[in-house]
Amino acid sequence: MATYLVLDAIEQAMWIRQQEGVMDLKDVLHHTDRGSQYASIRFSERLSEANALAETVNGLYKTELIRPRKPWRTIEEVELATAEPKEEIMINLAEYDALSFDCYGTLIDWEAGIARVLAPWAKEVGLDLTDEHLLLAYAENEAQAERDTPEALYSAILAEAFRRTGDKLGRTVSPEWAEKLGGSVPDWPAFPDSHDALASLAKDYKLIILSNVHHDGFAGSNARLGVQFDKIITAQDVKAYKPAPNHFEALDVALNELAVPRERLLHVAQSLFHDHVPAKRHGLPSVWINRRHDRPGWGATPEPSGEYSYDLEYSTMEAFAAAARKAKAE
Repeated sequence: MATYLVLDAIEQAMWIRQQEGVMDLKDVLHHTDRGSQYASIRFSERLSEANALAETVNGLYKTELIRPRKPWRTIEEVELATAEPKEEIMINLAEYDALSFDCYGTLIDWEAGIARVLAPWAKEVGLDLTDEHLLLAYAENEAQAERDTPEALYSAILAEAFRRTGDKLGRTVSPEWAEKLGGSVPDWPAFPDSHDALASLAKDYKLIILSNVHHDGFAGSNARLGVQFDKIITAQDVKAYKPAPNHFEALDVALNELAVPRERLLHVAQSLFHDHVPAKRHGLPSVWINRRHDRPGWGATPEPSGEYSYDLEYSTMEAFAAAARKAKAE
């Protein structure tokens, strides 16, 4: 018997099962008559090929639609988005002359810095919680404190957010502990790849900081980053905290001062909530530095509530800098 005849049979069976909603065929068993050992081998190969193709399609689906546009609240939202016509938009990193950066979470490991204070406090007050649970409890309290008192220095925001987190967890945060977190920003570590990536990018781009921080806090962080930024815009300067629009409005003024056309600017950030939501509102292309790519959940950053998008995604600054360097060299 010609092999293609039996393969046609299994193709038909697979199609029928897929119409019934059965997409995973790894547990399908097959039986062949005596003398059809070769057909049995080809059956196994074809099932393997089908599963490999399904996994590839599923992976692309998650990469192109599910992950970039999460969070999804209902199955209906996913179905409607799947049915929409898709436009593939790929930006060219060589076409930009300036990069604006979020600092904390992108260049400076703020989660490690915050956890260094929250964890010993939790132990002292008898809370058996992981760093991740503490950061999750903390996240919305900082965002709310920023909304409530947008003109407060970031050191005061940190202290107030800590007090609110203590209330949420049923424990008191003493003035000493609150002050300790408020003054901790200069001690927060830079990500290991931040300095080298920024030094590389500075050869081809103007570098701008767009950060929810006060002057003294960023001065300490800048010493750790060890690079010269062309413009620094802080919450203390604009008297507001992202995702409010103030930083991005000040960014337009800075671009004029630097003689950089707006269409030649690319925003680079980790936080979907603080940066990619307002960047989309402001009509800016952006790159997501997905520092939490290997960890579930949102950590110290609230889940984004507004619409967001980004044009490229990298898990590290090192990977982004390498891609930019390659694009500029071509």
